[in-house]
Parts: sequence; structure tokens; C-alpha cells
Amino acid sequence: MDKGKNPQQYGIGFKEIWEIDEKNHTEGLVMHTAGWPLDNNTYGGSFMYHAENKQVFLGYVIGLDYQNPHLSPFDEFQRFKTHPDIKKIIEGGKRISYGARALIEGGIQSLPQMFMPGALLVGCDAGTLNMPKIKGSHTAMKSGMIAAETIYEHLTKNINLSTYEQKFKESWVYKELYEARNVKPSFSWGLILGILFTGIDQILFRGKLPFTLKHKHADHEALKPADKMPKIDYPKPDNVITFDKTSSVYLTGTIHDDNQPVHLKLKDLLFKNL
Repeated sequence: MDKGKNPQQYGIGFKEIWEIDEKNHTEGLVMHTAGWPLDNNTYGGSFMYHAENKQVFLGYVIGLDYQNPHLSPFDEFQRFKTHPDIKKIIEGGKRISYGARALIEGGIQSLPQMFMPGALLVGCDAGTLNMPKIKGSHTAMKSGMIAAETIYEHLTKNINLSTYEQKFKESWVYKELYEARNVKPSFSWGLILGILFTGIDQILFRGKLPFTLKHKHADHEALKPADKMPKIDYPKPDNVITFDKTSSVYLTGTIHDDNQPVHLKLKDLLFKNL
């Protein structure tokens, strides 16, 4: 289903909800950053949304095509919060929620065939995230609506499910993803060139440049041997601004039974002894 498509690209995103001091809160304020604490060759950036009730939604997304195997995405997010411009907003506040999820970042270059006998791919299962905006709920919902229309026509008029893909390409979703298509692959040139190109592509040309950049490799192919990359010394969490993984997972509200069967099975026996 992915024949002739670019390799899919992935990221991991972290998000915390904080209740902050009223003097630090500006309802409606939106902040986005790129880069720090990552180096210029690692794709990543943050968001901070000042919501109602003195809450802020704070997050960081890191592309999984990073080179250094010593890099810990979770710890990079924690370190990000120590930046003076971020710390001064959440200092004195309280973290009330945490979550993390995988992101599909390949855009239209990596969209697989979206139909098959008896099934359709919608939303993040297909890869409809608008990566520059880090938003995908609206595109996922619209793809689901198009899928519902297609299924109805298939059941009532015996129209082939393959029409779903054509309907999708004629919708505003495809237009939005098309205009965003060049942002992610441009950062393979590094942070500075990626930012400069994105400004030209998105602000001057509104995503309508007459060419499409490619994703040249799968994420895992970018990883270099650990003994050839510098180790990263992450500071211990202070439990005020930065936290450990265990306390963070607790705030997700995830519940598992003690005797729940293991659902992840290792096929390669070599890893069982590690």
C-alpha cells in the first residue's frame, strides 16, 4: 500500500497541563519554538497554549530521525522547561496532567493507498496530521466524514471503495496537507536552513512552490552507532519544574491490572537476554 511513497516519518510528542500563577497567565496566548534544547541537526519544537482557568498546555515534539542514540526525548522535554522564558511562566505553578503520543509526520509524500477490500484508512492511521501546525484532529474528522460517505455509497449504490481516495484528494484536507508538505523534509538540511526555507515556503508562497521535497530515508536509518556519538548528561529532576518518568506516567491516569497478559512479544530471541 506504500509502493511509490516516501518512507513514513514519525515523532514523539509530550504534553503537560499546568495551573499557573494568575500574573503569568495570558488567556489565548500561543507560543511555538524550534530548536533548543536540541542541536541544530535534530528536528523538534514546542508549543504552549494559555487556556482558561489559569491553565497552560505545554508540550514538545521530537522527530524520531535523530542521530544520537543517547538522546532521551522525555528528558529533552523536561530540560526544555528550564529555559528562562518558559520557567518564569510555570514557576510557582502545579503540574496536573501529563501525556505522550506518537505522531505521524510524513504528510502527503508518505500517505499510503487509503483503501483496501472492506476497509478504509482514516486520520492518523493514514497520516493526515498537519505537521507544521501540530494539529490533526480536524483533518482526521474530515477524513472520517469522507469515509462515511464513501461507505454509504458502497452499501447503497455498490460504488467501489476506491472512490474514497479521489474524494479525499478533492477535499480541503488534501489542499491543507499539500501546502504543508515541504516543511518537515526541509529540516533535514538543519535547523537554520529549515527555518529560512519554511519562511519562504509558508509565508511568501503559502505552500505553493512548484516542487515537492522528499523524505529520503526512514527514521531509524538516521541513527548512528552509540560509541560514535557523545553521551548526554541529563540533570536529575527537581520535582518542581522537571520530573521523572514514573511520576509522569502516574499523571496520565493509565490503569493496568496486575495480572494483565503481556501483549508485546519479542520475535528475536537475541533481545530477550538484554
